[in-house]
Amino acid sequence: MAPVAGLVVEGDRGSSVAAWGIDAVIELTAIQDLRLQGVELQGSATVETVLGVRSIACVALWVDPADVEVGSPARLHCRLPASTETVPGIPVTVRVQSLLMADVIAVPNVYFGFDPDSDAYTLTYVYDGQELTVEVDVSVTDGASRVVLTEIPEGATILAPRG
Repeated sequence: MAPVAGLVVEGDRGSSVAAWGIDAVIELTAIQDLRLQGVELQGSATVETVLGVRSIACVALWVDPADVEVGSPARLHCRLPASTETVPGIPVTVRVQSLLMADVIAVPNVYFGFDPDSDAYTLTYVYDGQELTVEVDVSVTDGASRVVLTEIPEGATILAPRG
């Protein structure tokens, strides 16, 4: 979430920031929700104002999780500044951008194992003639691949988990 002046309040769906402004709210598909988890976001909204259509930076940006019990999807909130002269209910386009991750290792999700005892992801690879299974720290996913933060030796061959 971007820095914003306000008061953190607890609600039925978790924490949120009470601050002046109007939220542009977008319902997310499951894959969009997955792709935005754990990612630092910045964004802007293109919205009709009294001055015409304008692109306005979000002063805060966050995702309310999906409520599986009632079947409601996750929702992306873009808090517009209090000075935005618009009204609720008009169409809006929200553009989000994450920080660029360069020089990272992205591994297809099917190659990850999971150790329920340690609650950790694992990867098995062959390097220098040895097969090793190691716990790895992971970051964002696009639903098909996941970024690995743990160093994997260059030239290692990653194996699919057995069983």
